[in-house]
Amino acid sequence: MGVRVDQVRFAEAMDLIGEYIQEGTTHQIVTLGVEMAMLAYRDPELRRILRNADLVTPDSIGVVWGARNLGSRLPERVCGVDILGEVARVSVERKWPFFLLGGAPGVAEKAVEKLRERWGDILPAGAHHGYFQNPEQPISVITQAAPKILFVGLGVPMQENWIARYKDQLGVPVLIGVGGSFDVISGRLSRAPSWMIKLGIEWLYRLIQEPGRAKRMLVLPHFALKILWHKWGRSLRRIS
Repeated sequence: MGVRVDQVRFAEAMDLIGEYIQEGTTHQIVTLGVEMAMLAYRDPELRRILRNADLVTPDSIGVVWGARNLGSRLPERVCGVDILGEVARVSVERKWPFFLLGGAPGVAEKAVEKLRERWGDILPAGAHHGYFQNPEQPISVITQAAPKILFVGLGVPMQENWIARYKDQLGVPVLIGVGGSFDVISGRLSRAPSWMIKLGIEWLYRLIQEPGRAKRMLVLPHFALKILWHKWGRSLRRIS
């Protein structure tokens, strides 16, 4: 489908983050879900951003399923919310100050509080809400905080576009789009139980919490049909 995703495990992604920080230059990481995959399928600019990103991880079970059906075995999900949690856990030990950008006013700060409650000593460089009219507004705050990792939760594809546009001005070694992760970590929304995550129906739990997402959820069957269409097309071409 022309949409890039890398074959990495969670531990490998964390190792790469460490390498990127050591290098010191800016690196964009994309956490690819089904909705973004479908947007990128239709949007050449978003496909270009994914193609130029340093790492694209499979954020949802739908992406893992889709890639496997098209012949590329992705070993596991590598979710933005889990990367954020792990970065917070090791931030003091690894000297990785991190910054949260996005969410409604107060949500990013609440997420930092929750991370501190869970992991104890963490190394937050700061937090800033995502309700800014001028897209350059947070830049000075972030550069003054000098984080090693910037988590951006502005929604898809705004966060990917924003990172791609401003990463060189920010000078942060690692910039990661993490969607609605701050809402989950802060407790504004709860994450699905582990059994639902294992069954690949986390999307259903989120729909129950946010019924207003029903229209957006239509992308899931559309994505599945698109994957099967490409798969069957390949099979027919081999037969002919």
